[in-house]
Formats: sequence, C-alpha cells, structure tokens
Amino acid sequence: MNHLRLFLLLLILPNNLFSSDFNLNRLIKIKYPEGTAYFIGWSSSGNIAWLNYYDVCNEKERKRSVCELNIQSMNSDSIIYHLNFDNEAYQSDINNVVKNHDNDIQKILTKYRIFSFYGYIDTTKSFTMGNIDYSIDFFSMKKKSNIYYKEPGNSSMENLENKAALSVNSKINGPKLLFYYNKKVTDNITDIDFKGWIKSPFEQRILFLIMEDNLFDYEKTKIVFKGYFPAKK
Repeated sequence: MNHLRLFLLLLILPNNLFSSDFNLNRLIKIKYPEGTAYFIGWSSSGNIAWLNYYDVCNEKERKRSVCELNIQSMNSDSIIYHLNFDNEAYQSDINNVVKNHDNDIQKILTKYRIFSFYGYIDTTKSFTMGNIDYSIDFFSMKKKSNIYYKEPGNSSMENLENKAALSVNSKINGPKLLFYYNKKVTDNITDIDFKGWIKSPFEQRILFLIMEDNLFDYEKTKIVFKGYFPAKK
C-alpha cells in the first residue's frame, strides 16, 4: 500500500517540487579493483542512476580519477544519459567532485525523476514478487587447453574458453535468460561474478549486478546492470 501511494504521488508531483537530493555516504557502494560505483536510486518508470568513480593512468603512467554519472533504463538495460566529470582529473575525493557539480547532478536526477535509495544488495539466489517465487541461476566457467604447433620456438599456446550465464525461473513465468557471455581467446580471460540484486521500491522490477573483471588488466572492470520485469516475456 505504501508503494502504491508513493507511485501515485510521483504521477502528480510537479517537477519544481521534486526532490532528488541524496546522501553519498548512505548510498549502496559497489567496490571493484579500480574504484567504486555508487547506486543512487530508482525512478517509477524503471530507470536507475549511479555514479562510477575510478582511477586510470595516462600515457605517462600518472594516475588520475574519473567520475561518471549514468542514467540507465532497466527496460532496455541501455545507458540513456552519461555525464563525465573528467575535468576533475586529479581529484582524489569523490565527495569534492559531487559537491563541485551538485547543481548539474541534481538537474539530471530531477529530469529523470530519480529518488534516492538507501537499501542493500541482496545476495540470495531467490526472491518473491507478486506472490510468485523465483530462483536465480548463475553459471561461470573458465577453461584452458593447449594448442600445439610444429614451428620451432612456438611449440604451444593456451586457448582460453570463457563462459557465463544468468537466468531467472519460476513455475508460472518459466525461465528467462538475462545475461550470456561466451568468448574464446588466446591471450586474455575475464572473471565474471554475480554480485546480487536490488528490488525497485515502485514496482515489481529487479536489477541484477554482474561484474566482469579482466584478469590481465587490459581494461577496467566492467559493471553490468540487468533489469527484470516479470510481466514482460
């Protein structure tokens, strides 16, 4: 009932009365080797907002920090708005970045009607929505095999097979594949891990968090949000 009241309030709330303010220290933090992602919140239309703050090195191996604001649709899983605060190149504190760009951030959150969310990431492999029980199935495999060559000095090399899949299943709605990864490479491999899920406070929608960590550090860790709405087949 409380969710229904909040949803109806969002429908009639004028933009000039909308509050998108948030407390950075209370946000869900998703830590990875290069930095931290901050989950800001949800909109009633299935969009999410999150900050990504990470370190990179330039050609001279000088470390700098990058802060990005992302608005992502959990209907299509696509980024629908992206703002890069790269002008804070050597800023080492995200609190200062958010403070310096507070007006820009608030305008974007207000435009997409994002409400702050101070919940947690649930790591259980099941959930219930609309009185229906769902199971979460995650599979990840990394397999190495040697390929032999006759040429002198190049007798063998490793072939790396990388697979992962995430799906949800229920007796009523059946199975649905949300994420699939399958690559065969000779010089690289990615560690793919399911980190948990977050439920929308407005509707029967869930986002799943997957992390792709490049084990050879050729690129930064990739954070993947996948949305699921049981009413959609």
